[in-house]
Amino acid sequence: MDRDVIFDMSGPLGLIVLDRPKALNALTSDMCLNIHKLLDGWANNPGISAVVVEGEGEKAFCAGGDVVALYESGKAHKEGDEKSTGWRDFFWNEYRMNHAIHHFPKPYVAILDGITM
Repeated sequence: MDRDVIFDMSGPLGLIVLDRPKALNALTSDMCLNIHKLLDGWANNPGISAVVVEGEGEKAFCAGGDVVALYESGKAHKEGDEKSTGWRDFFWNEYRMNHAIHHFPKPYVAILDGITM
């Protein structure tokens, strides 16, 4: 799994911690993909009653997508690197993750503290 997001269970709670405090917990494509995969598993897990998500550090819950990585990928693609699809992959994975959160069949609680996008 991705080291920028921590997954755990505490009794009936599934715990997700966005763990990029220096980047204001900005999401990467891999973080979105891994959260989505985990939610799919927890949706059908009778041992999980709810999911709680929070951000590590004191400044931000989540600053949204990692705009620096998106910029670099888009710039490389524009300059002719056809293999640079990180920008497209991010939006594909992020919107699929958002869809999974929206349709998650159990309570999904976000602890919002600090910068939140």
